[in-house]
Amino acid sequence: MANEIRVLVIDEQSLARECLALALAAVPGLAVVGCCDSISEAVKLLSDQPADVMVLDYVFALEGTRLLRRAQEVGFSGSMVILMTGIDISMRVKLVREGVAAICPKNQSLEALVENIQLAGLGITSIEERYFRPLKAPILDSATLPPLEQLVIRHLMRGLSNKEIAARIGVSVTTVKVVLRRLYQFSGVHTRGKLLFLLRQRYDAGVGALVGA
Repeated sequence: MANEIRVLVIDEQSLARECLALALAAVPGLAVVGCCDSISEAVKLLSDQPADVMVLDYVFALEGTRLLRRAQEVGFSGSMVILMTGIDISMRVKLVREGVAAICPKNQSLEALVENIQLAGLGITSIEERYFRPLKAPILDSATLPPLEQLVIRHLMRGLSNKEIAARIGVSVTTVKVVLRRLYQFSGVHTRGKLLFLLRQRYDAGVGALVGA
């Protein structure tokens, strides 16, 4: 189906890999395009088969940024979701900085993992606020945000409603609300007005570049 999110599963344990691939393949809207047990094999698969989201076992977390770079060299433009059991805070922050879309506990429910994959497929980061706290100073710089967040901010600062923003960028109102919740968490605020105040403070000298023509 044209709107399916294409998923590549990477896990060194064959049983865990196959079980996860089967579970995700049974979810409407997801299509598992491959599964493998190494970064080199993942890059090879991506060169032949496009994917929207890579689901990566925590064993490869230290190699996650290298995989992203190598995958991008063969045309991958999607997101990465990492399954973890014990990545320390400094490593999580590093992964966030490098563009990982979600860091998920390995024991979380399938429903929660699917939600993270779906958000990643839309280009939305889905990482708990505490992992962003060390990044709060630069997190609202437009260059550090995914394209969807940048678009929402651009239209938010023009005074558009959620419904108007959704229509402008071609997503659902629910997606706009999810992005706004993430922006609240990134910036440490809880209301639309406070977010706008923070954005206007940060971009007072260069709001034209953010809002665009």
